Amino acid sequence: MTVPHYVRKRRGSELSEFKDSLNEDSTKEEKVDVKKLFVTGLREKKLLLLIIYVVILFIIAVGMLLLNILLINVLQMNARGMRSLHFHNYIDPETNQQLTLVDFAAENINLGHVIAKSGRVYGEKDKNMRIEGSRIVISNGENGPKYSMSNGVCKIENAEDFHVLNREDGKILFSARNPLVVIDKKIKKISTKNIVTNKIRSPINEELNIIGENVNLRGNEGILFDSKKLNITIDTALRFKTSSDGSIRINSRSLHLASTHKTLPLSSSPALTASVNAFKVCICSSTRPKLFVVEGNKACNANANICL
Repeated sequence: MTVPHYVRKRRGSELSEFKDSLNEDSTKEEKVDVKKLFVTGLREKKLLLLIIYVVILFIIAVGMLLLNILLINVLQMNARGMRSLHFHNYIDPETNQQLTLVDFAAENINLGHVIAKSGRVYGEKDKNMRIEGSRIVISNGENGPKYSMSNGVCKIENAEDFHVLNREDGKILFSARNPLVVIDKKIKKISTKNIVTNKIRSPINEELNIIGENVNLRGNEGILFDSKKLNITIDTALRFKTSSDGSIRINSRSLHLASTHKTLPLSSSPALTASVNAFKVCICSSTRPKLFVVEGNKACNANANICL
């Protein structure tokens, strides 16, 4: 038999206390819900950071767009590629390797620095390639050979040797280690303002002519003329100038001095009929021959101090 349960009826005071406790619990729950409403979503600082981040991305995107438009305009790009710049691949016949060729098709190209991996720069076929600038420097690394051109002067620095090659067969035309310039037979005339060399020589049994309005031959340690026949023809004056302790030596079987405008009269010296207004050129017969002059009607007798 089940045991009966009795329920006691609460009084009014107990009911009021129970209602107050329920009201407090409900107000607490309402307060908690209100805080949660303020916490949900983005806070004020995080929202500001997000706006700044979006603005920065927008500025970068606009800058990249303007940069792309500028590149397209400068490089003259279209659907077919670039107008003045092309890239080609070719096989090097010497190494049988595939190389990349950069082709500049514009008439004038302004470049500050050009770095070629292969070290070669070519122009168009059968056309001259002109490189212009206030100062042009061609170098192979920082400590490598350097070729510079500025103010009309060409300099080669840090180079052990210098070669001038023939374009057709690659033959060495000039080498700094063996400075002998061979002129082809087809070249009959060379015109230049200055020539700095230690020797100028003509082929065997051929003449060497030096012609100019004012020819100046100068040597730091002297000038030596060696030929079967030396002919010097001048229009105005011939000058021999040496240093204070220098000398002029002429070693020849015969020496002829003549003028095309007026022939020089032969002196009858030491006869008394010789002209006293002229001088006679004499040569010392010592180990160091020297030239000296005497009066036209006197013999070639010089002081002992002259012909030492």
